[in-house]
Amino acid sequence: MSLLEQFDYLRNHDSQKRLDATVRVFSILEIGKRSIEPVCSLDDLKTHYGDDVHYTFTRLVRGLASNRESARLGFSAALSELLRALPKLDTTFVLDAIEKATVPGGNIKGQETRDYQFGRLFGLQALCTSGLLTRNETTMEDITPVLVLLYELAMSKGWLRESCASVIIQILESLAAAKSSIVSECATTIHEMLYTSQLSKTMEGIAISLKCRERGSTKESSDWSHKDILHADNLSAINKIMRDLNTSDNEEGEKQTGTWKPKLHFAWLVVIQGILEATNPDHIEFPDFWRIVVDEGLFSTSASHERKFWGFQVFNHLVNDLSPSMVSTLFSANFLRTLGNQISQNDRYLNKAAINTTISIVNAAQNQQDKALVALRYLWDYNLYYDRLSKAKTCESLMVLVPASSLPELVTLLIGHCNPPKSKTEAITKEVEKRRQFVADCFLILLRSAQIPNTGAWVGDVLDFCTINGFFKVTKPKHAVFAFEPALTDATRQVFKTRLQSSLGLLMPATSEAKEVLWVEHVVQTFKTYRNKKYYELLLQPDETILALLDSAERKLEKLEKKRKRSATQDQALAFILMYSLTMVQVYTGESDAVQVLEDLDGCYSQLFSKTDVEDSEQDPIEVLVDLLLNFLSRESVLFRKLVDSVFAVFASKLTKPSLELLLNVLASDESGEALFDKADDNDDEEEEEGEDEEDEDMIDEDEAARASDSSSDDDDGEEDEDNEAADEERDAALDAALRNALGGKKRKASEMNVVHAGEGHESDFEADSDEEEDLLDDDQMLAMDATLENIFKRRKQESGRSRKKDRVGLKVSTIQFKRKVIDLLDQYARLCPSSGLVVETLLPLLQCARKSSDANLSERIQSLVRQRVTKAKQLPQVASTQTLLALLRQVHDEAERANTPPQLSACSQTALFLIRLTLSLDEDRVSDIVRLYGDSQLKWLNKKHSKLNTGFFVDFVNWCTQWRVNRHRSVKEGRIGSEQTDTKVEGPSAVHEGTDKKDRQKKSKKSRGKRE
Repeated sequence: MSLLEQFDYLRNHDSQKRLDATVRVFSILEIGKRSIEPVCSLDDLKTHYGDDVHYTFTRLVRGLASNRESARLGFSAALSELLRALPKLDTTFVLDAIEKATVPGGNIKGQETRDYQFGRLFGLQALCTSGLLTRNETTMEDITPVLVLLYELAMSKGWLRESCASVIIQILESLAAAKSSIVSECATTIHEMLYTSQLSKTMEGIAISLKCRERGSTKESSDWSHKDILHADNLSAINKIMRDLNTSDNEEGEKQTGTWKPKLHFAWLVVIQGILEATNPDHIEFPDFWRIVVDEGLFSTSASHERKFWGFQVFNHLVNDLSPSMVSTLFSANFLRTLGNQISQNDRYLNKAAINTTISIVNAAQNQQDKALVALRYLWDYNLYYDRLSKAKTCESLMVLVPASSLPELVTLLIGHCNPPKSKTEAITKEVEKRRQFVADCFLILLRSAQIPNTGAWVGDVLDFCTINGFFKVTKPKHAVFAFEPALTDATRQVFKTRLQSSLGLLMPATSEAKEVLWVEHVVQTFKTYRNKKYYELLLQPDETILALLDSAERKLEKLEKKRKRSATQDQALAFILMYSLTMVQVYTGESDAVQVLEDLDGCYSQLFSKTDVEDSEQDPIEVLVDLLLNFLSRESVLFRKLVDSVFAVFASKLTKPSLELLLNVLASDESGEALFDKADDNDDEEEEEGEDEEDEDMIDEDEAARASDSSSDDDDGEEDEDNEAADEERDAALDAALRNALGGKKRKASEMNVVHAGEGHESDFEADSDEEEDLLDDDQMLAMDATLENIFKRRKQESGRSRKKDRVGLKVSTIQFKRKVIDLLDQYARLCPSSGLVVETLLPLLQCARKSSDANLSERIQSLVRQRVTKAKQLPQVASTQTLLALLRQVHDEAERANTPPQLSACSQTALFLIRLTLSLDEDRVSDIVRLYGDSQLKWLNKKHSKLNTGFFVDFVNWCTQWRVNRHRSVKEGRIGSEQTDTKVEGPSAVHEGTDKKDRQKKSKKSRGKRE
């Protein structure tokens, strides 16, 4: 491209294109290849650097006054780089060229005047950024004319004042950065010109004065009290100057500086920096400046949106720069009110600005984590539910940023928010319940966060809070650790109990990770401590038998702690500590079967850790243990799910066939769950509603099984039974109301008496009273009442039927989820013990469960386990009998013939090949039996019209045969097996068929020879 074309790109609206054009201009000019010569005029420039450089300079200077903003930006940037490339250019010559090119001539309009004024400003800025003013040979005689032009521009138009002041400060700062010897002289000159121009008491004047004093100016600020701008007595004057902006709520009515600009005036940051760096005790304190100038000025109720927008920008700058000890000043009352109002609704004028402010708060806390707790304290004081108000997770993000050293303080802060306002109204009581539940939820957020280590005293504080307030009541509040007024309600206590269970689930350690304190054991110790305290009582008081059982369990925990320190029994001891501790917590919670589980644990503990031989015991302790784990697993809780995983990992290697059958029996159970969960059918009208049940059976199988696969098995479902009970109570209340309406009026008592007596079977009383009631109801009324009652009981019967159907659906969902958990255990077993022969025992039950299950996800999970975990294991299970493997292989073939889907058939095929590999690893002579078995299955497939088998099942086997044959002969060649073993004849179906075909051919050849003869 030519040089002329580049000037068109310098006017482009795209900043990147303007930058690229500037680079191309200098590549065309090739100034760097020329010798450096002094330039004092255009003739010198043309003589020493050529026509292109001369043309470029004059074109760029003249283009400064363009009426296009993008052209001014592009030309000034290119001019700055051109001046930088000519280091011996005379400053006076450049300044004269800029001044002449930006003088409006003739009778021109106001807009053209603005263009020339902007052109001069951009030219002077280009001169400043080029570095010509910071050369060693630069004197004040070179800089003063530039300053004069800038001050003239600043006084000519108010809307140019900020930009001119910015360039003046830029000149001063560039000299200081270059360590020029004339910095203090230049600062004094600028300061004197400021007072001559009558701009000292403007925002620009304050900024220039502070910068000049910082750079060594000897000029006194005579217009200010005590001749010091930052003196505390000048705060009122500074407040008025900083607020004297062109906004709609201008209170002073003074001369405006121009149209409102969304960008924050640079003077704000200069003034704040000066206040923060001040060391004189008489100077303005930053908290006073923020309160008077910003909070009461920019964030007041009467402030305009423009001022509030500036206020948000000031906050965003300072929240990052201030230290954590000073950042609390920023969270003032008016600021928090404005922030909350603007962020609460999307249609607010400053909603986006408020959102950006909350983002700035989080970013500042990420850079300095000590700011997180400060921000949380003030945001929660303003509104405890700030995240709901802002529809963002601001406080949640801040909580996980609190440093570990400040976590106890955060917990104390949260507990403090459980204290309500001192009022006894019902509305306040409900609000208190919400606050306390919010606090409990915040504890879970802290424990759930991966950024916060779950160690330290703060975790114990959280667990103690939930334990004491969830399970104990205080007899004398003045002696309580946590005393609240009003007292905790049952609903709030239940929340704390639930959060305790969830917290323990999050804190459940893996057996290999339990090096620190066990928090579940800490909870048990808390129960023991407060159970024996004078002013605390358990809400559920256990009887003497249960207390004795708990004391016995506590003694066993002490023994297990000693065993945990020994490396030989460390994992087993830890597993029993977890089981004992959690079961004891369940006893305190009031679980119905927790006492029985604790007794079973005692028996299992005695057998496993006793010195006597386990074989002498009546029942295998591992079998008892697996039964206990299934009990835990049946509870839909994250806590017990993690417990089972941890304990099973410890004792997986000790699993026996009877104990494995307990797991496999779950897979073999019906998905209705009635046998699995011992669900008794209490339906008295089963025969009457049998038809309705059959009609809905398909719906339960198809729709609700899909729900089971999508629902999470890790949630605490303790509320479900309460919801069902509440629904039953509502139905009973509705029935009573309907009966009262049907029997209404004065006849209600008599009718109620008849109904009650009839329901109780008191025929004699009913007959005795019937005569007495004949005058109350005539025949028409009795018929109408009978019809009403019939409709009422019919409706109740339908609702009861729907409730039972809902229960069956819920039971089916629980059963499928239970099976999924058992499958996860089998997966864990196959991973931990791949060489165990019991792994083979799980294959057929898994395939059968995958086929029978109505849940597609459960089937896919099983198929994935079989294909990816079991059949691809690097270690083969140790099985003693090939006969057993061949029998299992035949059963897998039978299962393949029943497969419902291609994935199920593929899983059967992979299982069969795995069993073949396992069989031949024991005895390669069994290959004939294997081929014969596949031949039999192939014959069935050929003869059966609707066989579930397909060609892929047999192709898999043929491919395996090919690979096995290649590997076998390679082994012979390498000498790993003898050559005589390769001569083994495979007499499978294919060999029999080959012999039959040969005899037929011989018979046909004899017949043909006889005919020819």
